[in-house]
Amino acid sequence: MHLALKHEVVVITHERYRAAIQAHMQEHPDAIYPRFHYHDTGLLSGVPFNGLTALPKYFVWQFTVMPLAFRLMRQFAFDLVVHVTMCTFRYPSWMGYLGAPFVIGPVGGGEAAPRALLAGLPAFERAFEALRSLLIASAKIDPLLWLAQRKAALVMTRSVQTSAALPLGMLSKSRVVLDIGSDAPAVDACRERVLGAPLRLVMVSRLLGWKGVHLAIKVLAQCRARGADAVLEVIGSGRLRDWLESLARREGVSDFVTFTGHLPQHEVMERLVAADVFLFPSLHDSGGMAVLEAMACGLPTICLDLGGPAVTVTPECGVVIDTAGLSQPAVVHRLTSAVLSLFSDEPRRIAMGNAALARAKELSWQRALLDGQAMLEALMAQQEVKEVHG
Repeated sequence: MHLALKHEVVVITHERYRAAIQAHMQEHPDAIYPRFHYHDTGLLSGVPFNGLTALPKYFVWQFTVMPLAFRLMRQFAFDLVVHVTMCTFRYPSWMGYLGAPFVIGPVGGGEAAPRALLAGLPAFERAFEALRSLLIASAKIDPLLWLAQRKAALVMTRSVQTSAALPLGMLSKSRVVLDIGSDAPAVDACRERVLGAPLRLVMVSRLLGWKGVHLAIKVLAQCRARGADAVLEVIGSGRLRDWLESLARREGVSDFVTFTGHLPQHEVMERLVAADVFLFPSLHDSGGMAVLEAMACGLPTICLDLGGPAVTVTPECGVVIDTAGLSQPAVVHRLTSAVLSLFSDEPRRIAMGNAALARAKELSWQRALLDGQAMLEALMAQQEVKEVHG
């Protein structure tokens, strides 16, 4: 819709979204919209869309949509084709064969969890991550993916790890972008901690192995062992809740960890505003929207140098922990030291929290839209120059 304010935009999307899009257009009749075209997957149209069927339905959709795409290309003579879903670099799109300059992304999914940081997790979690890492590595030599992406003029990625994971020859065509944005900040300034009150750490995450909640629990245990009165609130649900609660008991901090389960978004924001530090040791988040939401609540963030959060968090508004070549105990030690530094230095914590607010204002949705539009317009201008001199 933002691009449609200035350009003629045609969107091809799945039939399942027709009702929601048309309902929105009826509710907001004065807005400017792209032209929408809908396509379903033929024989698979009766198969429900869920976690098991999403990938095969996606592949079939990508092939069967091409006749529609070619018809629209003849009708509109597109200057640029942009493929935006499913946000994972390993899923090919054939839109580059329409003949117009082709842009992919923003995509993520190239961030692999360091094996050392998975130590101690249940076997299923470690096996899942090993398989995922293998799939990421195989993308380098995947002929189908290479055939799809070789047509791209630009691949927008969500992290340097995803850029590095692209098929051979594609790294030079990639550019890391921030594809997340914040609404208006929830507070005006970082909340001051009451003298003598515990340091309230908070983490918003699904309870899965790669999210790093096990690391947060170990950090809390070390903080308390070193004399810091710290507590941890984990907001989110997932298959590892029982295991994580057991880990907290083994680490001797079960009385200081609260698992809230899933909460409505407004309540999540209320919990963030009431906290002191956002602890987010996720092992491969491509975007990390939770980090930006925490910043908008005036929280300094402590995270790892893995994935999108490492791009979002600056030295002024948080601490990014280097993990290269480090064991799990070494990373936990560094995370603990970062937490303790904010526990003992309230002025620094306040300064970081206020810098986080400023960063959240800078990373607004409007900024994301304008940056994306400028990137696409610059690419079109480059293509026009090539045609003139071609």
